[in-house]
Amino acid sequence: MKTAGIITTYFATNFGAMLQPFAMKRTLEQLGLDVEIIRYKQPHVYNVYNPLHYRKFIRKNVFAILEHLEGLPSKLKKNQVFQKYLLQHLNPEPGFCKQIPQNKDYYFFGSDQIWNPIVTGGYDKIYFGEFPVKKNAKKIAYAASAESIQYNPNTIEFFKHYLKNFYAIGVREQKLNDDLTKYTGIKNITTVLDPTLIADPAIYSEIEQKNPLPGEKFVLFYKIRDCMYFTDKIYEYAKKTGAKLLILSSWFEKDIVKYAKAHTNVIYMPNAGVETFLGAIKAAECIFTPSFHGCVFPILNHKRFYSLVLKDSWNTRANDLLNTLKLQDRLLTINGTISDNSIDFTEADLILEKRREESLNFIKTSISE
Repeated sequence: MKTAGIITTYFATNFGAMLQPFAMKRTLEQLGLDVEIIRYKQPHVYNVYNPLHYRKFIRKNVFAILEHLEGLPSKLKKNQVFQKYLLQHLNPEPGFCKQIPQNKDYYFFGSDQIWNPIVTGGYDKIYFGEFPVKKNAKKIAYAASAESIQYNPNTIEFFKHYLKNFYAIGVREQKLNDDLTKYTGIKNITTVLDPTLIADPAIYSEIEQKNPLPGEKFVLFYKIRDCMYFTDKIYEYAKKTGAKLLILSSWFEKDIVKYAKAHTNVIYMPNAGVETFLGAIKAAECIFTPSFHGCVFPILNHKRFYSLVLKDSWNTRANDLLNTLKLQDRLLTINGTISDNSIDFTEADLILEKRREESLNFIKTSISE
């Protein structure tokens, strides 16, 4: 049996980072490969998500340190929840590898923002395949993503040089495809779906999905980045529909704690794991989020949702997905109107099925002899 290694930010404690390698692993296994999540410790990502990293305690003022300490028990609890999921569903051994194993037949890089220098603290050459492997091994970028590339001469030269490491290049966003083609001259870059969208949806039944508010009617707000200014708008909608407001986040946020205490029928679950996230998506009346993966799972489950348009235009990845699936009406600005109308997913499903087949063919072609 041929072997494959997946190199991605699998240990970041957010829902998308945990679900995309799970989906990629299952997809490759269904294609007949023996798959391992390679336990590469990306330094910057690890430090960002490690609540005990010393930099978390070196702040400009004592109030920032106290705020971090206030949320520390919650952050440690969340880490435990995610570690349990990681060991159960991704199956890597505890800890990290000292070097990338050289014995795989295929190396898949991605998905997620492995080429975003802000996420990785500068361009990480490991994510560009810069390490030795055995003869005839193939390095394949799959659904690699980036949000913040500045195409100056040094960056362009970097991409021209290191993209040569890949046998095949699949990126998640069409804009990234267009930019890389334009600046590097590489013509055979393919735009592919995120692993969470190409996988057989039945795989998610392997994960125990927990309704966080059984018997309750609720609206879900999955908050990432600076979008707290949407909270009042979503809260008023929840009140109007007679629903509670459930808030999930990637990490502990004091502002949400204060908001939940100051408003009735607002529940904040800072320690929620992947199981709760999936269960909340299925049970919610409507989902509001600027998150890419926060949009993916309502689409897969045919749930009403809105993708929040942020002031800094950050969420181009979600916008790209919605444009692809002809679901642009799910974009919600701060001054936009929230509709109670159901969503017709017929066209989106047809497009998704076609794109899923194209993306799977990209993988099949890449691993063919």
